[in-house]
Amino acid sequence: MSQSPMENENMKNHTTKITWRFFFLFITSIMLGSHTTHAITQNEEKTISPITAGKEPGERMIKIINGVEYAFRWCPPGEFIMGSSKTEEGRHDNEKSHRVTITKGFWILETEVTQEMWQNIITRNPSFHIGSHLPVESVTWENCQHFLLILRQYDLNAQLPTEAQWEYACRAGTTTPFSFGNTLNGDKANCDGNFPYGTSTKGDYLKKTTSVKSYFPNAWGIFDMHGNVREWCADWYNKNYYFLSSSTDPTGPSSGTARVVRGGSWSIDAKHCRSADRNYISPELCYYNLGFRFILSLEPISTQIPFQNVSTSEKREPGERMVKTINGVEYAFRWCPPGSFMMGSPHKEKGRFDDEIWHMVTLTKGFWILETEVTQEMWENIMKKPQSKQGKFSVSGIGPKHPVYNVSWNDCQEFCYKLHSLGLKVQLPTEAQWEYACRAGTTTSLNSGKNITSIGSPCAHLDEVGWYKNNSEYIVLPVAQKKPNAWGLYDMHGNAREWCQDIYKSYPTQHIYDPINDSSETTLLVRPHPLSRPHPQLSPERVIRGGSCGNFVHFCRSATRSKRTPDTQDWSYGFRVILFTSP
Repeated sequence: MSQSPMENENMKNHTTKITWRFFFLFITSIMLGSHTTHAITQNEEKTISPITAGKEPGERMIKIINGVEYAFRWCPPGEFIMGSSKTEEGRHDNEKSHRVTITKGFWILETEVTQEMWQNIITRNPSFHIGSHLPVESVTWENCQHFLLILRQYDLNAQLPTEAQWEYACRAGTTTPFSFGNTLNGDKANCDGNFPYGTSTKGDYLKKTTSVKSYFPNAWGIFDMHGNVREWCADWYNKNYYFLSSSTDPTGPSSGTARVVRGGSWSIDAKHCRSADRNYISPELCYYNLGFRFILSLEPISTQIPFQNVSTSEKREPGERMVKTINGVEYAFRWCPPGSFMMGSPHKEKGRFDDEIWHMVTLTKGFWILETEVTQEMWENIMKKPQSKQGKFSVSGIGPKHPVYNVSWNDCQEFCYKLHSLGLKVQLPTEAQWEYACRAGTTTSLNSGKNITSIGSPCAHLDEVGWYKNNSEYIVLPVAQKKPNAWGLYDMHGNAREWCQDIYKSYPTQHIYDPINDSSETTLLVRPHPLSRPHPQLSPERVIRGGSCGNFVHFCRSATRSKRTPDTQDWSYGFRVILFTSP
């Protein structure tokens, strides 16, 4: 969605739209301090006390992240009147006055996120106005989610506030247009003082952001709610939501095209800085006067990324099952919807390798993926030759429901070609598709939502979802014996390793869309036409993902990458395929 009419009126010439995306690189590993000041470094064990409720409104709590102080204020459970009265000057018709109950208290950052905080987590500073104590700005709603996701990896349940939480914290018990009273002309908040509110006296117009805490806080010790930069909220926007919403802990509409923006900024008139003023912006846009602050919830931590709306005609649920029968053999596929995820691994992940750069990926097209590895029954039915018995264990792992192994990337291409000739358009998944399907919404090292607990010794969490060297005796075993992930996919963490379509390359640091590192005619993504018979390749190296029955624990994580030349056959190498709908 493009910029809202209301925002268009207020942004003026100072809020030129920025449409490029910012790079996200997790450079420094962050560990959290407890309530007392304690800077934790990358190599220390994580000993973080749980976040507990405050006692009094405005109680202050400090967390130290890599030497940077984050100060929070306690917002207790309570009731307030949200919106504005019909007599309030400058009100809009989307500000219906209604009583709201907040049943759970929360901690809110007492300032907007500063550039120092931002660069402590994410290297590149997107801001137009530069200064460590200035609020970060020119960030999209999606950028904010990246930042918060990294914090959640370190036991801080950091979230954007809901619109109701934001206004509750802003008002701090007041019912006036501003938390400090009835007037504003740039004296009590950084806004365009040429257009005052509640007074005829014009004030300052600084034409830029100012250091946080430059103006007095509200009664709960929270700064800059009425000026400096506007602030993203978690909610989707709906003009009529106040007429329809629950009076208890409202969280906004279930879907939409724009996200809620609240608060005042340096570039707008004082009337648009009121506690009740509502605005909305498409989540992929960013402006020189738009930043954010976040809350700490007492609820269990979620490490999943809120999905963005991705244009698609597909109306299927993740993990929906579809069965195709070829030559009397069933192929069961699971649906992977369009969406975004964090690919790679954070620096703190046990067993991590340097090539697992953590970055955001969006897949704009859904796909069907085989719920198991290709079995020997499938292979022999199509290829008309038995499972190869060459390799380290020539008499082990033979059976119709065992994964096929000792196959090269070239062999996989031949299988896909023959299956395609029988009417099933399949190919190897891209590396991004493979990891997206494996994770099924998780960001932990295993797709069960759990992390590995060891590297070389047995791991109970891995025992649940995969066959590896400590529980398989180096033998591939029948598929679908371990627990599937949330989308119904088996053996992504161990049995046979799996070839991907991509040429092995280093990951980027920025958010990318539909990545594929391949230009050969064997890929339907590049050439969505009937395939010609593939020509065997000797180079370059192709990606292999997933764990195997011969791997140590840390090689079986969702993020682990490997590479081999396309002619390599190995006793632990197998594959699964994806079924593409029409491009």
